[in-house]
Amino acid sequence: MKRYEETLERAALVGTERASIEDDLPPYLADIGRKILSNDSSKEGKFLKLAACVYQYKNAGILPKSEEIHITATPEEEEGALLPESSARLLDRCIAENEIALLKDTIDRCLTHRFVAPHSLLPALLELGLRQRRDEELGALLRTFIGARGHWLSQFDPAWFDLYCIGSEKLWHEASLPLRIRSLDTIRKADRQKGLALLQATWNDEHYKTRLAFLNALSSTIALDDAPFLMGCLEDKSKEVQREALRYSFTSRHHGRSRSTSE
Repeated sequence: MKRYEETLERAALVGTERASIEDDLPPYLADIGRKILSNDSSKEGKFLKLAACVYQYKNAGILPKSEEIHITATPEEEEGALLPESSARLLDRCIAENEIALLKDTIDRCLTHRFVAPHSLLPALLELGLRQRRDEELGALLRTFIGARGHWLSQFDPAWFDLYCIGSEKLWHEASLPLRIRSLDTIRKADRQKGLALLQATWNDEHYKTRLAFLNALSSTIALDDAPFLMGCLEDKSKEVQREALRYSFTSRHHGRSRSTSE
């Protein structure tokens, strides 16, 4: 492959009239390459098509390098039916004209009838959610409406991932520790008790270092009603977990006293 890349680079530098692009086709380009070279397009057109094939081949199957992205190979089956294209045209117009109020009403009606977004509209909807990320009502509607395919697609863009995936229960159970911590923090900020319930459900199965990391992650949202969980952690098998639980139990009581004083 490297040799043919050099052939294309030479043609790009000196022109297709002076450098041949028909020699040394690699095996993966044998069939499509012959078809491209036998058509009636110009040499420049053939060069661009061959270069595009080489680029696609080189990048096919490559995953993001960042460990902060959790990749699921294939999307799950949709729980709802895809919205018919005839109805999707209204959504498309709302997106194009930035008619947010009408869009929210339409999506709400779609969800009532258990429709999810057609795949053709997913990139536009995901981008709209980013532009309108301060609109919590729209965000909540979109997280449901984009369906399984939308959540799968959002893995491949860090900004989409943060908006649509972080905080999901699925990610909590399947992702790496850094992402689980981010999810726990996001869930706790929206619903503290839900986050604590998720943590308790897997607590006994976690490695002690993971338990320790989760305790530290609770620090930004800790409150008095976390005290029973923290007191239970005082009997943990790990001495380090016990020490951190003791420290945070004092913190939770301090938060409780502060709240009582302010009230």
